[in-house]
Amino acid sequence: MINSSDAIILKKMKHGETSNILTVFTGDRGILRLMAKGARNSKNKVTMRTDILSVTNISYYFKPQGELHTLSRSEQIVATNKIFDSEKHLNIAVFMLQSLLQTQCAELPAKNVFDFSVQLLVHLNFLTANPFLLFLKHQLLLAQSLGFDIIIDENGSPELSAGINYRQFDFDEVEILKSAFREDWTALAQSTTELTGRQKVRLLNFFSEYFSQHVDNRFHYTVY
Repeated sequence: MINSSDAIILKKMKHGETSNILTVFTGDRGILRLMAKGARNSKNKVTMRTDILSVTNISYYFKPQGELHTLSRSEQIVATNKIFDSEKHLNIAVFMLQSLLQTQCAELPAKNVFDFSVQLLVHLNFLTANPFLLFLKHQLLLAQSLGFDIIIDENGSPELSAGINYRQFDFDEVEILKSAFREDWTALAQSTTELTGRQKVRLLNFFSEYFSQHVDNRFHYTVY
């Protein structure tokens, strides 16, 4: 059966002399693994876009009993190439890919997660001044979509499951999180709020700890 979906390419692995094995995220079927036969052949690169971070429309042969489906077409529908011009923006995009790989499931639709992930890539491609705020919004929305919203109480404590040690935020960090959740993507992209290196590390560590409590494996981010 031939299916068509919009997809974000999360991982790529060489296979044989000319092919790739892709891990992609789609809104209608969640995580999929695809064999892109001949994708590294120069004649196929126009209709077989397989670069990591690409947002594409794909056609593929769906195999109900198999893990590896066969890709027949992958054409770019959203520009993401400028992200690679900035190490800062690229690292944020990679953090996003890692969070999707660690939280999304095969064959499980997640249209809202797909949509706000594309929004993040669109704004990162504009090389906005403060991409970390956009990343915070993505992670807060991701937690909400998975059913474990992060709630900040009046004392600045993130509300976690019972029995879990929580990280105390300072006032500025609480305001940053509130802003990231409430403001829309465009407003955050234009924000002049500056985060210190310490604040970024504390927030990354918090999300890593928080997601680890709600997924089967240890959740982590790795710099590209």
